[in-house]
Amino acid sequence: MYHACTSLVKFITKYFILFAATVNEIILLISTLACSLLVYSYRMDFDVLTLYLTTLLTDFFNMWIC
Repeated sequence: MYHACTSLVKFITKYFILFAATVNEIILLISTLACSLLVYSYRMDFDVLTLYLTTLLTDFFNMWIC
């Protein structure tokens, strides 16, 4: 009986560590993806703002030149 319990504890401990490592890896990948999408979203907003300002300035200067 003692041998069976120790084997069971070793089995559970071994696979629990493997399970915990897998879960941590999945959480890391999801967090990285979320941060990447957030940075991409901010980057797109910055690009749109830059293009808008460039267009606005171009129109402003064209208005004074013509």
